Amino acid sequence: MITGNFAHVPEVADSFAPKIWNEDQLLLRNPDGNGHAANVWAPGGFIARFQLDGSNWQLVSMGQRNTYDAAFHDNGELFAYDADMEWDFGMSWYRPTRISHIVPGTELGWRNGTGKWPAYYEDSMAPVLNIGPGSPTGEVAGRGFKAPTKYASYSAKEREMNFELARMLCYLQAPNVVSRTLKLMDEASAADAEEWKTLVERNSKYGNDINQVIKNHPPTAQIHYIYCLRSVKGPWKGDERRRVFNWFREIESRSGGNSYAKFIAMIRKQIYENGTPEEQKLFAVEAKAPAQKPKALPPVKGPGRDWTVEEIKKVTAEGLTNRNLENGKAMFEASLCATCHKFGAEGGAQGPDLTNLSGRFKIEDLAHSIVDPSQVISDQYEFTEILKQDGTTITGRVLNEKDEIIILGINPFDFVNQVEISRHDIKSMAPSKVSPMPPAMINRLNADELKDLFAYLLGVK
Repeated sequence: MITGNFAHVPEVADSFAPKIWNEDQLLLRNPDGNGHAANVWAPGGFIARFQLDGSNWQLVSMGQRNTYDAAFHDNGELFAYDADMEWDFGMSWYRPTRISHIVPGTELGWRNGTGKWPAYYEDSMAPVLNIGPGSPTGEVAGRGFKAPTKYASYSAKEREMNFELARMLCYLQAPNVVSRTLKLMDEASAADAEEWKTLVERNSKYGNDINQVIKNHPPTAQIHYIYCLRSVKGPWKGDERRRVFNWFREIESRSGGNSYAKFIAMIRKQIYENGTPEEQKLFAVEAKAPAQKPKALPPVKGPGRDWTVEEIKKVTAEGLTNRNLENGKAMFEASLCATCHKFGAEGGAQGPDLTNLSGRFKIEDLAHSIVDPSQVISDQYEFTEILKQDGTTITGRVLNEKDEIIILGINPFDFVNQVEISRHDIKSMAPSKVSPMPPAMINRLNADELKDLFAYLLGVK
């Protein structure tokens, strides 16, 4: 049985790996800025085996993101195709889709947020092959296939050694670690966007997003070093802190995955907070991420109506061909869909990516999801309902947990609005039965505007 990282490990009679897995983080881990899998802990996705009658469960391997398929080699060895976390693209902890050798007892090192283990960790099973950005597909054994030479050897490890020295020495607050790390930042080579251009060109929608990042790729090595430096407490020497803040100008001008900007904002904030009171006064302006002016919403003509699934089916019965797709995009923004949902290269990340709806949804499916979003709620995007000891209730997305404090994003449109709740004050926690997506988001639209929106989302031309 193959599972993804949102599955829970069942009670197993036996495990090839010792049942001692943990988060295993040297530095404070940052959660995903959009809350993805923030309350999902080790061991992540796993592979288990059992008898045909459902007995004798054995845990075989763990630490996977979202393995899509696996296949056995002729000699009986199992190989699996695991997913990436595309929102991490451009960050030093991004892990491409990969082929992994599923040796019994192995840990593959998936952790949420910034906590993913590098492939070179001794206690992590390195991938056989990094495929690149994309979505895993089915997998079969390639009998008779001869691998190209470039896939048969591994490169030098100097970069990896520097990465881990920086991680460890920053954790230890070693003398002169800031100046030594800044030197590594200055000397690090330009970002390597990998040989993924041909790969991403296979998909015009998803591939276009990745191509934009490749053209404006972030300095991933420098991001890693700044990520380490955020744990070094002040005072720093001379202009060291200013030099680090100056790097953010370069980093923030680059492109990355959906969580890129929020990861960088978290790191910038932590660099500031670890300064002395004097340093914080000096760098109060630098601590603030560049302000983003809210985008004006396109106008809606209306008049709207209280749209139902049956009403939507009725007005779309003649089909959606030859609609105004530009206006459909405008209605996607005007109805606030783009605040939480990504479509193509634009949009938010609090909700599912809608780019490839056309291959999965029909008009009626989409209508149900919009009119009654609480009917089906993905566990990846659900809110948690917390009942406190004093009888009050609060609902939001669990973004992080540290030192027995739950950090909750309470505004579905912007997780910057957060509250902190001590576990001692919590009586119970349960998935909310109400979707964070409000109903009636399309009720401002008239029939033509609604048809344009549906044609845009479903890719009808």
